[in-house]
Amino acid sequence: MNENYYCNSCGNSISTDSNYCPHCGTNLNDFKSNKYEKSFDEYSPTYTDPKKDKILNEKMLSLLEKLESESELSRSVDLLNSIVIGYSNYCSWYVRGDNRKKYLEKIVYYLDKILRIAPDEDSTKMGLGRLLIEEKLIRDLDKGKKYLEELNSKGKLPIYLEPSLQKARRQLGDISLRDVLDFRKINPSPAIFIEERKKYRNLVNRFTKENDIENAKKVLYEFYNFAFLVTLCFPNYDFVLGITGDYYDKAKKIVESFGSSLNYSFDRNGYLDNCRFLSEKDYKTFIKIYGDTKLHTDPLKLLYH
Repeated sequence: MNENYYCNSCGNSISTDSNYCPHCGTNLNDFKSNKYEKSFDEYSPTYTDPKKDKILNEKMLSLLEKLESESELSRSVDLLNSIVIGYSNYCSWYVRGDNRKKYLEKIVYYLDKILRIAPDEDSTKMGLGRLLIEEKLIRDLDKGKKYLEELNSKGKLPIYLEPSLQKARRQLGDISLRDVLDFRKINPSPAIFIEERKKYRNLVNRFTKENDIENAKKVLYEFYNFAFLVTLCFPNYDFVLGITGDYYDKAKKIVESFGSSLNYSFDRNGYLDNCRFLSEKDYKTFIKIYGDTKLHTDPLKLLYH
């Protein structure tokens, strides 16, 4: 049986023989080959022996406190990275709920310290950006978004952080439609698709509340075509579990082939068959704007023509 890890980015269960997280696209080769992380393996809990786990907990915390003391007299980025990874593991292994805040703040403190020593350390900016956006206990959307926008502007934002950047933009109100209906460059991972759906729902709710029907229709047109494309990629998929690499690779080809040629709408094509991406509430929104219809369209037929 393969040993399982949990993705640091989205929490999805992943196997050690995988090359990337099937849910959000995180590069697992980096995750598994981290030399500092391996140095803490001896302190990982058994989950079956409470007495032993208590001892491991205390020993690991003692080691981390020792490393912190050493770091006060050092400007070693390697040592600081080791502390970051150690507390990340400790927080994941031994701490739950609001008690995590203390250790998350430590992680952010040492990541900030690394950037003061090495301001061009992109991997540190990735870690800070993700934590400050994804962790509610220490959330700072403006700061997290700043780091990820900087990486994105340099073409160095990894695909697994794209949902985090989109989430920060959406929650800060920095969202808009595409100038051209072209989805060919989108990363077809479930995490990205879910975040895009939240964006469209946010925009259409805003415009309907403002009674701005013209812009609401623009949103729904793009949302409908996006749902059409998602159905081509993952028909009848519930967006709860992860996907295998084969499905991801097929989705990439579909996005590249059909991402710029979609021109469908609810009023002309109706309900989408084999689509679990749109909810009943989404359809009620379409009906509110366009009126109901008996029409149905199966996006999968496009693949067979």
